[in-house]
Amino acid sequence: MNMNQQHIHHLQQLQQLQQLKNENDELKKELEFMKKIFNYGDAMVFQMKIMKKQGEPVWINTHKISSKQLLELDHSPQVQQLLIEKETVKYKDR
Repeated sequence: MNMNQQHIHHLQQLQQLQQLKNENDELKKELEFMKKIFNYGDAMVFQMKIMKKQGEPVWINTHKISSKQLLELDHSPQVQQLLIEKETVKYKDR
């Protein structure tokens, strides 16, 4: 291997290391987010959904969230459906 090939190989290794570091950082961030579900100990798993607020993921409890809180989330078909359900439910289990 000549010097030029060694240099290219070294640059490729650095690039791979940076990609692995970025992937590791993203996985750590996702893990920390997933752990936040334990802050909702009074909720059933099926009640919890991941939505976005200002582009960031947040956990919501679909049975306890208010229409006002739903309107603060990023617009999506799932948020729209929850808003419709909140407005049309006649009986609440509380």
